[in-house]
Amino acid sequence: PVVSRASLGVVYKVMMATLVTEVKKLTYGVTKDPEVQFSIWSKAVETLVTMTNSLKTWCNRSLLSAVLRHSRHFIDHFIRHGMPLVEKLFRKKRVDCVDLIKNLQIATRYLQTVCSHSKIIQDVSLSNNVPLLKKSMEVLVFRAKAMLAANDCLDAFVLGNLKNRDLQGDEIISQAGTEDGDVEIGGEDDDEEQEVVEGDSAMSIEV
Repeated sequence: PVVSRASLGVVYKVMMATLVTEVKKLTYGVTKDPEVQFSIWSKAVETLVTMTNSLKTWCNRSLLSAVLRHSRHFIDHFIRHGMPLVEKLFRKKRVDCVDLIKNLQIATRYLQTVCSHSKIIQDVSLSNNVPLLKKSMEVLVFRAKAMLAANDCLDAFVLGNLKNRDLQGDEIISQAGTEDGDVEIGGEDDDEEQEVVEGDSAMSIEV
């Protein structure tokens, strides 16, 4: 059947839930093949990026609610089982590991925008998902920073300014750089967009 705007909310929610269910099957352990798990995590992160970026084209409250709720579970599981894997493989495949984190940053950048949007429109239902999601993104920032520190790569973090954007990804000029207390992991091809935001500053990972 053709997916319409009327049914898109249900389809999107199921797809996000399925993605989380699948990644939760990935558990870090010494008996697991790290190369296989890394490959699966890379594809899962690419899927999350696709799911979040698709909202720039069109979204409604139902889609925003789904991405806020399910993305947190994805990030939490990545912190528990994906980051230990990345940390283990970092010295062996540094570029691939950094690329994985930077790809995840693309998704978390947009999630930060959704968090800000939820506060601006004062939607209680959406805003209720924001604190825990932002906490998860903050933990992810610190884990990435700790990994780089452990591998003498702290110079890979670059400070920058947070740009306030609307749900379509366009910069809001009148409010640029005014976001308060947000933690984001960002990183796109544009050098100015490769940011991990903490408060009013940002950090990016460079290879």
